[in-house]
Order: sequence, then structure tokens, then C-alpha cells
Amino acid sequence: NGKRVEAEQNGYVTLTAPKLIRAHLQEMIKENLSTVITTQYVGELMDEVLKENEFLCTQLVKKYENASLTVVKLVLCSLLDEEISVRNLIPILETISNEPKYERAKLQVLVNKVRCAIVPDVIDSINENNNDIKVLFFSQKLSDHMFDNLTETGEIVFEPVTRKLFSNELSLKISEMIDQGFSPVVLCVEPLRYSVEILLASLGISNIHVLSDMEMTAAIRKMN
Repeated sequence: NGKRVEAEQNGYVTLTAPKLIRAHLQEMIKENLSTVITTQYVGELMDEVLKENEFLCTQLVKKYENASLTVVKLVLCSLLDEEISVRNLIPILETISNEPKYERAKLQVLVNKVRCAIVPDVIDSINENNNDIKVLFFSQKLSDHMFDNLTETGEIVFEPVTRKLFSNELSLKISEMIDQGFSPVVLCVEPLRYSVEILLASLGISNIHVLSDMEMTAAIRKMN
């Protein structure tokens, strides 16, 4: 008890063993939620939506036919992988229904459209610690270079020297922002957003979020 009081006086949060286990389990569930979303679960969600939104469900099924549940599942899983809440299901389904039909290889384009539709939830996922957001912008020259080195799979390929310089400089800027109490965000044009996420993951940079210019515009409109 003496050590616990001393730790709390020094600003530490103390947890009992059950609370520690519960917190660990909650974090594990949060990190792996997309892996437990099944087609059957999505079907049950759609059945609930169908009760009050029959036209929406009918349009979605008409567009994607037998692949409807799979498409919805893939979009939801993609959002959950980025720790974005999917509680606002109606605007997600409306976007899937209203946007042009996308083949599976181009599904990330649809996810980008969905993100714009639920941009408050996207912003909440970025700023869960209630820190001020600080934005890093890519120069036009760097954006052009990324487009020139974009593969069909969505990966951005840099020469080893350029890749290392980019990684070192970006990591340094992110560390400075975090030390100053900011939530760092990279802002880029929409067609590059997912590719930039892939690039940052390949560099081992996980403490930053990526927003597209379209999402930022949508966020500003929501605030106004």
C-alpha cells in the first residue's frame, strides 16, 4: 500500500491485477476487432438496417448483388483496422450505395469516400487523447515524386538513399510534435492517402495518422 500511495503521488496510475487484465483485454479486442467481423455478422447488421431503411438496402444489393455483404464487410474491416468507429452505419451504407460500383482491387477508393462521409469519426480516431492536431504537408515536388513511383498495388517505391532520408526526417518531425503535446497528422492528396499509409507502415512509423485533402475539406464543412 505504501508503494501504491507513493506511486500515485508521483503521478502514476495504479491498477489492481483484475483491472490490468481487463485493460489489456480491451486493448487486444480494439486492435483485432476487424478480424472478428464475419459475413454472418454483417448480414445480421443489414437485417437490422433493413427494418427502417429498406430502400437503402435494396439499392446496395442491386448494385453489388451476391457480393453486397462482402463489400460491406471489407469496408468496415478497413475502417476498424485504422481504429475508426463504424457506429454510424447509415452514412457508411449510403456512401457504398451511392458511389459507383468498385471492383475489389479498387475498393480502397470507396473506403476513402466513406471516410469523408464519416469524417467526425475519423477525426475522433486521430485525436482520442484530446491533443491539438499538428499537420505535416508534403511539398508538391514530393507528391509528384510519389505519384511517379506509385506501383499498381498502391506502394510507393523510393530509392534506398531517398527512402532512408525521408524516414529519418519524418521520424524526427513526428517525435518533435509528440514531445510538444501534439497529435501529428500527415496531409496529402486523396489518391495518395492509402499509399502513404502503406509507406509509413513499411518504414515502421506507426505514431502518425494520414488525412486526405478531401477529408480535411469535409471536416471544415462539418465544423461550419
